[in-house]
Amino acid sequence: MVEIFDDRVDITNPGGLVLSIPKEEFGTRSFSRKSLVFGLFLRMEMVEKIGSGIKRMKDEMARANLPEPAFGLEGFFTVTFYRPMEFERWIDTWIPYLTPSLINVLKAINNNAFITKPELSEIIGHGHTSISKYTSQLRGWAC
Repeated sequence: MVEIFDDRVDITNPGGLVLSIPKEEFGTRSFSRKSLVFGLFLRMEMVEKIGSGIKRMKDEMARANLPEPAFGLEGFFTVTFYRPMEFERWIDTWIPYLTPSLINVLKAINNNAFITKPELSEIIGHGHTSISKYTSQLRGWAC
C-alpha cells in the first residue's frame, strides 16, 4: 500500500522481512523469497543488483538533501520517505501557535540560514534583547 501525504510517502508491505535475515543485518544482506521468479527477472534484466535497494534509497534521499528513509521492521515492512515541504505552507500551520514577531523571525531565518541577531534585529525592527528572547523561545519549541 502506498500512502501519499504532504510531508511524506509511506509504503507498507504486509509480507514483512524474510525470516532468514535477522533485523540487525537489515540492509546489509539479501535473500530472495521466490528464487525462480527472481532468476527469471534477472535473466530478463528487470532487476538490478540483489541487496542494493536499501543503500540506493538512502543514497538518493541524501543526494536530494532529504532525511534518510525510516524503516519499520515489526510486523508489516514499512518505509517512510520524507518530502520537502514548501515553507509558506509550513509556516501557515504555525500561525495559530506563534506570535507575529516569532513568525517574522522564522521567515527571516528561512530567507537567510546564516542571519545574525543584529541582522534579525534590523529586519524585524525589534531590539537585541527581544531578538534573543525570540530565538530562545524558538529553540525551546524545537526541543
